[in-house]
Amino acid sequence: MTPMRQLVLGFLISLSFTTIAQTPFIGTVKYAITDANGNDNGVVTIHSDGTNFHCQELVGEFSLATLELPEQRSEFMLVTFLGRQLALATPADKFHIRSIPESMHTASAGDVLGLKCMQTVCAEGVVTYSPDYLLNYRLLPAVPGLPVEFEFNSELGKRKYKLTDINHTAPDPSVFHIPEGFTIVGSDELMTIFDGLTAE
Repeated sequence: MTPMRQLVLGFLISLSFTTIAQTPFIGTVKYAITDANGNDNGVVTIHSDGTNFHCQELVGEFSLATLELPEQRSEFMLVTFLGRQLALATPADKFHIRSIPESMHTASAGDVLGLKCMQTVCAEGVVTYSPDYLLNYRLLPAVPGLPVEFEFNSELGKRKYKLTDINHTAPDPSVFHIPEGFTIVGSDELMTIFDGLTAE
């Protein structure tokens, strides 16, 4: 194959991935989390209706949920602390929708859970993803597709995420609303409440 034919073929492949990856993922995905030694470190579940996201992270007895509502330019962290249910709001001027590269240098990585996968290197390191769907949730690697396997360095050390389940059923719309009983607060108000509760 001549260099020109290789260049054209590479462009066409990249273009097909770009087009396919613009299909927003609708449904639910689950990731198993392990630490650097391969020990179980929790589970992350993400619901998406193609625009909004609800993320639930379970690590032992600790649970943290986040709502990301781009059309409303709103984001809330749902916290339960000493009996109080609080929804920490991100100010609208601090909310932004990140951009995703349309194409990346990739290599084939086989199939995972019925998804054709590619592998690339980005800011988060080596990421395996499927170009079949786009899941642009800010806590996932910024790749033009649905992340399948990746690693993050956190305060808890290196954590590896691996897709273990994918469900294409549209989530119940109620998961994209702040649950009844939660109080919306700003960061300053949240710290005042925490200080008051811990002082009791």
